[in-house]
Formats: sequence, C-alpha cells, structure tokens
Amino acid sequence: SRERAIASIGRIGKPAVAPLLRKVSKLHALGCARALARIGEPAIPALIQALTEGDDLMRIQRAAEALGEMGPAAKASVWALGRTTQHDDMWIRIASLDALGQIGPGALGVAPAIRSCLYDPWVRVPISAAEALWRVTGEIKLPVDTLLRSLRDVDESIRDTALQALGRIGPTPRVIRILIRTLNDVAEPPRRTARQVLAEYGDVALPALLEALG
Repeated sequence: SRERAIASIGRIGKPAVAPLLRKVSKLHALGCARALARIGEPAIPALIQALTEGDDLMRIQRAAEALGEMGPAAKASVWALGRTTQHDDMWIRIASLDALGQIGPGALGVAPAIRSCLYDPWVRVPISAAEALWRVTGEIKLPVDTLLRSLRDVDESIRDTALQALGRIGPTPRVIRILIRTLNDVAEPPRRTARQVLAEYGDVALPALLEALG
C-alpha cells in the first residue's frame, strides 16, 4: 500500500518533489527514489540540493540514485555528483559514481573525480568507478586494469560484482581472456557469471573458447 501511495504521489509531478524527499527514509527509500526519477527534470534542482545540503546519508544516497535513473537527462547534476564521489560515506560514493555512469558522456567534465576513485580503499568503490569511467569516457584499458585488481579479492561477491561490470564493458579480446581464466575460480558465483557473460557474447567469444578446450 505504501509503495502504491508513493507511486501515485510521484505521478502528481513537480509539487510532489518536496514531500517525496522528506519521505526518503529506510522504509520508503527505493520507492521515493524511483518516483523522483519518474518526475524527471522538475525534480533535478531539489535533488541537487539534497546532494549538497544536510547530513541525512540515506537522503543523499537516494538523491544520487534518483538522478542516475534519469540517465542523460540529469546532466545538470553532474558537478554536484562529482563532489559526492568524494563523500566520506562509501555507499554515497558508489551511488554517485553509478549515477555519473548512467548519465554517460555528459559527465565528461568530472572524469578526474571518477578516476580518483579507482584506488579507493573500499573495494566496491573502484568497481563502480571503473564502469563509470568506461561509460563516461569510452576508455577501456584503465577500467579493465582496475577490475582485474578486484578479481584478486578474497571475497567472492566482490569478484562476482567485478565480473558483471567487466562483462558490460564488452567483448574485447582481453576481457574474453580474463573471463575464460575466471572459469577456474574457486567459487561458483564468479564461475557462473563468467559462463553467462561468455554465452551472451556469442560468436565473438567462440574462437577463444575453442582454444581453451584444448
């Protein structure tokens, strides 16, 4: 019932922005973020303000996620998101990087801020930074190098997340070789992800897979 009510409020449009932002709590967070994203451009100024003012961490994170769901239409928020990639909270950094990646080439002006996150001490942040850098700049080598480091992590969920990002970068020969090597991972989730990505690549991956059979 709450989710349906939030969705209905979102359909009101611009007058609903302030009430939705007030309700961004752990209980309503995801629904409110999606409703704000559906409102689109009229919500952007308030979302930028939510990114830069106050100390409600959940509100900041969900504002970044809502802007990311808008994609390239949220280009006006790029500089604010660039600043929050340096936030003390890991999840806000990740949400901001993901949002910039979804905005794409329109976020090129904050590419240096994205690059600075490639060596973040929290292991999930470099994964988001690598994918964002690829989506924003089209660079492949540096993002792949970063994800390759993440594939050495002891946590299988980190390796799995890095593989998913690597798969989205695309079927370059180097990425295909990395995925084939990961078929030997000690844990099933990364092995399964590598299999799925290689299968999705189809004929492009076939020569390397045939060679691996030998």
